Amino acid sequence: MGKRKNSTTTIMVMLFLLVFSLPALAALTTTQIRENSIRINALELKN
Repeated sequence: MGKRKNSTTTIMVMLFLLVFSLPALAALTTTQIRENSIRINALELKN
């Protein structure tokens, strides 16, 4: 019984971390895209 509860808790923690890491990853990628587009715009303005 104790072992079953422990594995369930582990799964819950993993899901919790996954749910919280997804928005963080999305924010990171959008920031990188924004920086890249700014860099591209700067290069185009230079030419």
